[in-house]
Amino acid sequence: MLFYSIYPLEVILGTEEEEKPEQWRELEVDGKRVLVSMNSKGEQTISRLLSTDPEDFLNPRFTPGNVIF
Repeated sequence: MLFYSIYPLEVILGTEEEEKPEQWRELEVDGKRVLVSMNSKGEQTISRLLSTDPEDFLNPRFTPGNVIF
């Protein structure tokens, strides 16, 4: 029997390990609100910039994936 699916076999059979849910937090960095998540090393990485000013999105400091020190 063949089984066609868009999902990986690990997801269907339930052999994939359970991951911890990501912990999200809102922080203020240089006066701008950002949504950060904790990675496995304990560093906070930017996930989303929460701003209504279009100029803030041009600042490379607030690019998603950057680590906050």
